[in-house]
Amino acid sequence: MDRNDTDNIINISSEERDSRAGRGNKKLAAVFCLIILACLGGLVYTTVRINDQKNKLESEVKSSKEALTKANEVISKYELATGTKAVENIENAKVSEIVKPMAMDTRIGDLMNFIKARTQKMSGKNDEGFEIKDSWPIVDLTRLYTNKDATYLFAVASEHMNYEVITNPTTGATRVEGAGGGHLAMYYRALPNGEWKFATAGQAPDLCENLSSEVKEVYRGVKDPNGNPAMTCRDEKVKENNGFVDL
Repeated sequence: MDRNDTDNIINISSEERDSRAGRGNKKLAAVFCLIILACLGGLVYTTVRINDQKNKLESEVKSSKEALTKANEVISKYELATGTKAVENIENAKVSEIVKPMAMDTRIGDLMNFIKARTQKMSGKNDEGFEIKDSWPIVDLTRLYTNKDATYLFAVASEHMNYEVITNPTTGATRVEGAGGGHLAMYYRALPNGEWKFATAGQAPDLCENLSSEVKEVYRGVKDPNGNPAMTCRDEKVKENNGFVDL
């Protein structure tokens, strides 16, 4: 074999080696690209997944905060109205409720002003012929309590009138006297911010037909602190119990 033949063999071997190396590099490049694409796909999926979970958790956190805020508002209203601390009932366990006195805006001042405003002034003369100069209600608040759900505050008051008469018109001398015929009156207001309203008054339970539909609805099923019906009325159509009906 001459030198030219040897050179040709060497050249052919070099070209074949370069060709094989090129094909190998292409395969490696393709595999590398596939690996990169797979990694990018996994990264995109993971990112989307994390964002979805983040959005879901943020939504759950927001809902939980709103529910907690609402629950705290309800508990605060209950504790404010009843003067007790709300406790959670645990299944198969007895929980003693610790009663803690709490400040409560009963708006008794508003109630007294309301009673005074709706009380009719006395006029004319007394039995001795003395002119009545002024009159005002004397109120003794006997009961103040809420219903079971603490949605209403109820008041029972003993009311009678005092009046002032002019005993000496010349000197302007006056005297305070008390009128007889006192009665019980019942009032209520919605908690926490309702205004005081009149329910009924008298020396005996009123006729049921004289009570407003709102009064009947508010007092229905309510018990006083002694466990007795808060409101009783008389129904002339009822024969049992002398016509007395508990709302």
